[in-house]
Amino acid sequence: MSAATNGAGADPGPACYGRGGVAPTVTDADLVLCYLDPSFFLGGKLPLHREAAERSIRQAVAGPLGMEVAEAAWLESSGARMPRPLESAPMSLFMISR
Repeated sequence: MSAATNGAGADPGPACYGRGGVAPTVTDADLVLCYLDPSFFLGGKLPLHREAAERSIRQAVAGPLGMEVAEAAWLESSGARMPRPLESAPMSLFMISR
């Protein structure tokens, strides 16, 4: 799944946009997990299609890995938000004082 250049800002965008995208994105995962309101995305200007999001996640991730769609969506969604504490922590945290 993608959150970068192939993600939501790309054309055609996430599968859930209903504009021809087939590769699952974090937006698709968030919709499957009910983190997004499909009828009020962008203030209701862009209705989202949950079935398309589920289909893209099933075909690209869940099916090949033998897992449920919700499991695959959760892994992608949480992975996209997971902080990288060792990369962002100040070096002073790793120094041993004597």
